[in-house]
Amino acid sequence: MRGKLRKKLLKSGKYSLYIDYFPPVWNPQKQVYTRREYLKLHLHSSPVTSMEKKENLLYQEIAEKIFIKRMKALMLDANGLFNKDALEADFFVYALNFIRGKQKEKWIRLIMKRP
Repeated sequence: MRGKLRKKLLKSGKYSLYIDYFPPVWNPQKQVYTRREYLKLHLHSSPVTSMEKKENLLYQEIAEKIFIKRMKALMLDANGLFNKDALEADFFVYALNFIRGKQKEKWIRLIMKRP
């Protein structure tokens, strides 16, 4: 399992940070294999003020920490070891995502039954 932290130039002139996985990894929310995970962090392409420079450094550090956490989780899963970080997950966020997923499935089934 390999991954790399990359950035993509957007039309707005900013860079979007994402993790590129190889081979593709399973995304439990979308129920598909995916190669990219967009982190929703954006860097200024040419920072002018000191505030923009600090923001770029902060977002780059956050992205690197997320990348390290994801790679650690994937390596532990690949070797069959227990991931302690899974214990720190928020149950309420998990429950909310689970409920929303079930509601979405219900609506899809209702739409598919219509003639």
